[in-house]
Amino acid sequence: MSWLDLLIVFVFVFSILSGIRKGLVFSLAALFSFVISFMTANAYYERLGEFLISNTKILEEIKSLIPIGIQNSINNGASIENLPNGAHSYITQLFTGGDLPFMDEFLNAIAKGIVHIISFLLIFFIIRIILSIFVRGINSVFKLPILNFFNKIGGGVIGLIRGIVSNIVIVSILYTIAMLGIKGDLVNEINNSILASYFYIGYLFY
Repeated sequence: MSWLDLLIVFVFVFSILSGIRKGLVFSLAALFSFVISFMTANAYYERLGEFLISNTKILEEIKSLIPIGIQNSINNGASIENLPNGAHSYITQLFTGGDLPFMDEFLNAIAKGIVHIISFLLIFFIIRIILSIFVRGINSVFKLPILNFFNKIGGGVIGLIRGIVSNIVIVSILYTIAMLGIKGDLVNEINNSILASYFYIGYLFY
């Protein structure tokens, strides 16, 4: 069992226990805020990303770091056999002196994907923080003794659902990061994971 499997199990346990502690009403409201935050981020991360690319030097900064990250990944023994064909071809030719007329376009695509990840996370957490203020106010009404037991059981179920959604997001982001070569041993960890494949839905932000 890899550290990724342990992370997935931890997310499940934490989500369920957190749901029981918080109760059904708070968990439903929190899940609702999670969905709203996710949908808002998914709808606007490209616009924020384009704004950052147009008004800052973030794209060029990231592009300059990508070859270094890939080389470090290879030096650390990362396996690239399971990467997408385009990424595998790029990495192989990049470090064997091959002619890559599409190299700049490839680097642009990778760097743009990273900017989109940053934009998505910024929007997600800002909206989540704002909505959490309202959620806490709603939950205080449902802490009466008669409602408390069913409130906690329902909270555990909602926590389980939230754990599934959270693991899908986490694993899909890690798969995307592995493709970028940012963390050297991540590809091997994913390949050795027992649980990760059950939560993988595809590369994000491309």
